[in-house]
Amino acid sequence: MKAYHTQSPYYFASKHVLPAGALVFFSEKLRRYVHPTDGILYDSHPRLEPLSEAESRALEDQWSDALLGY
Repeated sequence: MKAYHTQSPYYFASKHVLPAGALVFFSEKLRRYVHPTDGILYDSHPRLEPLSEAESRALEDQWSDALLGY
């Protein structure tokens, strides 16, 4: 999964509001952006800052258990 940081002050997620700078991943399976613990982002086209491939892999490894359902 590719990792990103949100650029807007917040995006609505399935459980609460995410602040700017929150970590999200793009789920190819769902074709949506997801937060590791807070669920699917309601905004399907958020403004995001992509992280490098190395950072994405490291964060995906770190959050692998939380991302299993996505």
